[in-house]
Order: sequence, then structure tokens, then C-alpha cells
Amino acid sequence: MKGPTKLMTSTTPQFLPAHRIFKDAKPGLRYYKLLQLIPDIPEEISRQPYIDEMQSILSQLTTLLKAAVKLECNGETDEAVVIYKQLVASEFDNPYPYLRLCAYYSQKQMLLQVDIVCCCYLKMVQVLSALGFSDPGRNESAGIFIEIASELEITPDIAGYCERLLARENH
Repeated sequence: MKGPTKLMTSTTPQFLPAHRIFKDAKPGLRYYKLLQLIPDIPEEISRQPYIDEMQSILSQLTTLLKAAVKLECNGETDEAVVIYKQLVASEFDNPYPYLRLCAYYSQKQMLLQVDIVCCCYLKMVQVLSALGFSDPGRNESAGIFIEIASELEITPDIAGYCERLLARENH
């Protein structure tokens, strides 16, 4: 008499469709989470939809950046600031919108907002580094934001300070 037959189950993980995976992550970080996922996708699953989704995210963020720059060049600074704020909230991995917001807020003497923008950039760099995406250029830009913040007499406990500022801004 034979024992129970062991059923072979597939060990292939189920992947969400590209447009739904990591949908709760901010677009800038979602891009990197998708990038991190690509090598783990089994051969029998097409990587192209995930690559296309990454391209779509990057294209949307880049289009927003170009629109903001064009508005600013046309003297429509307040409208550009709205878009720069969207890019920062999206955790876009480009220092330009962060720098433009710092300049705008400095000009308006809104120093708390300058600190918040610096902290947003530094937090984004920290998250990307934790995901394994360290970059010398990004780290160099982080140094610029640390300098800007230090001129505003930011506290030595930058991580705790940034968390408090970001929490205050979100309420």
C-alpha cells in the first residue's frame, strides 16, 4: 500500500501587476522599489511591464519638473513652487526642486520650510541608501542640504529633528 501522494506545489511567487505593485509608495521611491524587484522576477514572468511602469513614473516626474522650470522661467514662480512641492512630496530623486524650494523659502524668510525641505531630501537619501541605492552624486547633494540646514542652526540630532519637522508639517 502506497503512502499519501505528495503534491508538488509551485514555489513561484505571485507578482502583482506592474501598475499595482508598491502602489502605496511615493512615486520617487516606488521607482527604486520596482528597480530593486526586477532581478527577482522569475524568468517565466515578463519584466517589461515593470520596466514600462518605471519609465512611466520617471516620465511623469520629469514632465512635472520641466513644467515647473518653464513656469519659473516665465516669472510664474508661485505656480512653479506648487509643482516643486509636488515633486518633493513625491520623493523625486533630483535635488533641483528641493534647491529651488529652499531658495524660494529663504527669500520669503520662511526658515522652518527651508529646514523641512532639507530634511525631506536627507530622508529620501537615507531611504534610498537603505534600499541599496547609494550614489556619490546624491550624497554630494545631501552635503549641500546639510550645509543649508546647518546655516539655519539645525540641531545635531538631525534624524529626530527632521522627523519632528515633518510631523509638524503633516498636521
